[in-house]
Amino acid sequence: MKKLYVLSDGWPAYLQDDGTLTDHPDPKKSDLGWDSLDQIKGWDSDVREATKSEEEYYKSIQMKHEMWLKECKITFEEKV
Repeated sequence: MKKLYVLSDGWPAYLQDDGTLTDHPDPKKSDLGWDSLDQIKGWDSDVREATKSEEEYYKSIQMKHEMWLKECKITFEEKV
């Protein structure tokens, strides 16, 4: 699992291999992203690494979301 950070408002930020962060573990499915952890810290000094229970929580939410997308037949188009 990718390293997960939690912003002060509870929003997730997943660290990608290239050092960017996105609000979804799969950057192709994200709709919010940051260039770096330093960029996030520049406007949210309370961002922190997720706890184990938060990692499990966000994983369960993601699984429920993926199931809902399949049920509704919603797909993502790759960003260009």
